[in-house]
Amino acid sequence: MDESKRNVTVISVNQTPLISFHGQLLPFYAYMGQQEVVGQFGPRGIHITNNEIPLGWVGPYQSDMACVDEAVERILSDDPDSILVPRVMLEPGEWYRALHPDELCRMEDGEPGVPGGRWAGVSLASARWRDEASEALARFLTHVLSAPYADHFAGVLWCAGSSFEWGHNRSPHWPELLLDHSPAMRHAFREWLHRAYDTPECLSQA
Repeated sequence: MDESKRNVTVISVNQTPLISFHGQLLPFYAYMGQQEVVGQFGPRGIHITNNEIPLGWVGPYQSDMACVDEAVERILSDDPDSILVPRVMLEPGEWYRALHPDELCRMEDGEPGVPGGRWAGVSLASARWRDEASEALARFLTHVLSAPYADHFAGVLWCAGSSFEWGHNRSPHWPELLLDHSPAMRHAFREWLHRAYDTPECLSQA
């Protein structure tokens, strides 16, 4: 889509936030849920969808956008007037966790977390993850904003961490085990100590 024609803003009307989407005022009311019922909301005037769309990050500095196109087209097939504010997960796949175990959250006992969960979540302190995820994010945006469905996008909700809400990953099964004790977090903490206290003497007096 021509960027000069893109017009998506958040405005306040009578102290109520509304989305101005290409001149159309829409309430902050979105559908999030099972794909099979997306088509039930459009006829009722609810076109904003907050369903999950994959990032397409499949390997080191590699993306495959076929899964992105498929997810978007599936939503649009059920509601051709859908306005997309999708949740896009920045948590990397198994390939990343195999390559970079030191970038994953670890509990006090050294085990990767979250036990009993779907995966060992990435450490939010990981500089490597932030750098590589930001490049994957840029590839995603370049693709969707040049795709035929670009004018359906009103925004993106970037997700990571606990419940994908940017909280530090922890275990619901062993709440007494605190995260994050990964090498990435320890390195970030030491860097913070150096910036905050400058010298060991200042730290010892804190």
